Amino acid sequence: MGEWAHCAIIFAAAHACAAPVQSIRIGPIDGSKIDVALVLPANMVKVCAGQYRGQVLFYEAAPAINVTGTLKPIAGACEMAASVPWSALPEQLIRNARGDVLQVRLRGELNSGKAVTRVNWVLSAPKANVVLTEPIKDTIKRFAKATDLHLSSISLKATRAWPRTRSSLMCYLP
Repeated sequence: MGEWAHCAIIFAAAHACAAPVQSIRIGPIDGSKIDVALVLPANMVKVCAGQYRGQVLFYEAAPAINVTGTLKPIAGACEMAASVPWSALPEQLIRNARGDVLQVRLRGELNSGKAVTRVNWVLSAPKANVVLTEPIKDTIKRFAKATDLHLSSISLKATRAWPRTRSSLMCYLP
C-alpha cells in the first residue's frame, strides 16, 4: 500500500484523516479576501480533476468558511485553491493560531464527474511550507495604495497587552 493508502480508505468512509500538505500558498491578499491554495500529494486523491465544495476551518476555529473550487494537477501534486473573505475569518482563529504550523480542516465533497467522495481532512503544513505567492512589499503597497513604498525589513511582535481573550500583532517598520 502507498504512503496515503490508509487515508484514501478513511476518506472514502468520510472520517477524519490527519495528513501533511506539501505546501500552502497564500496570496494574493487584498482588502476583501485572501487566496489560499492547498497543495496535496498527488496520490492523496484518486483523481485530481473536477470540483470540490465544503467548509474549511483554520486551527479548528468556528464558524467554518464555505469554499468551492476546482482540483488542478500541478507538478506531481494536486492543488485546491479557494478565496476566503476576510469577513469570514473568525476571531477565534487568531486565538488558536500557532507559529510553527498551519492547520486546516476541510469537510465536504470531491466531485470528479463520475464519483462523489466525501472528505473530512485534517491537514497541516509546517511553517517552512507556508509560502506567499507575492512579495510582502507588493501586498503592503496594495493596502497602502502607495505608488512608491520602500521597505528594508518588516517584523511582527506578539504582545500580551490585551486580555487573554484577544490577540494582537504589532507591525514595526524600521
